[in-house]
Amino acid sequence: MAGIGAVAESILTLGIVMAIGFIAVKIRYVSAGLRDSIATVIMKFTLPLLVITTLTKLEFTAELAKNAVTMMVLAFVTMAALFGLSCITVRFFKLSDSDRVVYRCLNCFGNAIFLAYPLIESVFGAEGLLFAAFYAFVNDALLWTWGVFLVSREQSRQSGGSGKVSLKKLLNPATVSFLIAIVMLLFRVRLPGILHEVGSGIGSMTIYLSMLFIGMTLAQIDLRNIYKRGSIFFLVAVKMLLVPIALIYLTKLLPLDPALRGAFILEVAMPAQTIITVLLERYGADSVYASETIFVTTALSLGTLPLIYYLLKVL
Repeated sequence: MAGIGAVAESILTLGIVMAIGFIAVKIRYVSAGLRDSIATVIMKFTLPLLVITTLTKLEFTAELAKNAVTMMVLAFVTMAALFGLSCITVRFFKLSDSDRVVYRCLNCFGNAIFLAYPLIESVFGAEGLLFAAFYAFVNDALLWTWGVFLVSREQSRQSGGSGKVSLKKLLNPATVSFLIAIVMLLFRVRLPGILHEVGSGIGSMTIYLSMLFIGMTLAQIDLRNIYKRGSIFFLVAVKMLLVPIALIYLTKLLPLDPALRGAFILEVAMPAQTIITVLLERYGADSVYASETIFVTTALSLGTLPLIYYLLKVL
């Protein structure tokens, strides 16, 4: 199937960029400290622009609004279920308190934009991409509110604080950009042509900068011990295989648009969200466990995503 080739090509592209960052640090072509600057650029410039330019391109119709609500409800229910499942399964693994929080986030939030967008567009076209955007909206909205809350609360506890999180910590550039994009979407406000082109161009840099950041982070850890991380491979089995396969059967019982159903299943099956490492870095948390998980899930998705796509077509 042509779609399976598109899946593999998208994943390989991310892997190559990650490898460039990894090798650049290993051979000391660039300083490992450069990754901190890259994280700042992502958080304060490229990611907010990606959010605004992506969401404000959407055009609503009555049918589209109905499908949008359907996709967002499916996304929210699935992420809530994945979070609840992770709260149970995390007890089986010997993880630190901070890594437990990271494990829950990695179970819930997938690579809903960076990998999913080009993949879903290649196999389901523009309509599938539009449905993917609705899923990504819920994914990223929860990541930058609930995810930030969990990470910030844990870091507050680790530093001897009360564990309470102030509103200021939730109002980061990403959440502010979401609020701006929602207002623009509701009032049909669009960026002028040249501003949209510039903003979209800068925003599109996020995928490559994120993978460079991950590669540079991986260059500083001992990859030989990844195989000992049972929690990571359990996450792959549950989030990227068992849950998507179960949803393939369950969604057959619902009157869903085929492109919506396909986009939904592939979004759920995505590897761990790359931006989580940037979030952890900016809040002073340890990003090593997250980077290891992203490395393994992204590498193994080269096999799991084509499998899920194949099962989606034949089951």
